[in-house]
Amino acid sequence: MVKICENCRTKNIDGSFWCVTCNSKLTDVISLKAEEAESAQKDQTEGFITQSYMYNSDMKYSDFNSRAALFKTVFVLLAIVLIIVVSYFLYNNFYGVGKYGDDYWFEGDALYTENGWVFTIANAGDCNFGGVVLSTNRYNKNPTSNDPSIIFSPIDIFCGFDNVAENLSEYPYTITMWRDRCVWSSCGGSTETSEYFHSHNTNTHIIPHNKEVSEAVLTIKTGDMITLNGSYVRLSGENEGKSLYGYGWTTDTSPGNQKCELILLDTLVINGISYGI
Repeated sequence: MVKICENCRTKNIDGSFWCVTCNSKLTDVISLKAEEAESAQKDQTEGFITQSYMYNSDMKYSDFNSRAALFKTVFVLLAIVLIIVVSYFLYNNFYGVGKYGDDYWFEGDALYTENGWVFTIANAGDCNFGGVVLSTNRYNKNPTSNDPSIIFSPIDIFCGFDNVAENLSEYPYTITMWRDRCVWSSCGGSTETSEYFHSHNTNTHIIPHNKEVSEAVLTIKTGDMITLNGSYVRLSGENEGKSLYGYGWTTDTSPGNQKCELILLDTLVINGISYGI
């Protein structure tokens, strides 16, 4: 047992009343073991604080790594998508709906483009069709598709014919949506009314065959009475070993069976006014 000076912490022999170093009065007896225990407790507390700091640091570092890995994954996926899109356009070297007379033109039974494509036009039958316009959908340049009907058809026209055209008010129809050059519609009323409506409408993809028609067709609007004269066609294109085929829109030749018609349009009548050849 020793006496430890509370003033200077000097160890004094047991039985001393005054500190040999600072001459302070020794009033309490503090054992060496008690001091060691106090020191050990202090070290333990400091160790816990240090360990907690290191743990929190590790947690923050781990969270940072997780966020970095997620960002890297998203970046790689976006880069892959961009490469696919760019490669698609570079490979096909064809950029969508063009302007008649500038981007494409006709020579005989073939359609030529300013960037080297030649499309063969196969006649699938004569077209002489009339009806009321139920809806239209126009297309901008550069659609993400290589189908010829999209390349040269700036507008789709959803038409009703026969009694649908003559008495449209009897058919309370709604256009649900246009997507991928297809139209979805519904019709209220009786089952008979709905069935008649759906069997007497058609979606036509229009390829203007001359400049006047190419301009007039874009003025068509819902409610117009129109007559379409031309040919149902199928297209296939070649350019330096690359090919494009109208596989998605091979034309139907019988309006009303819920399939699409691809029409090379020679003349167009809108509300009694004629355009074209």
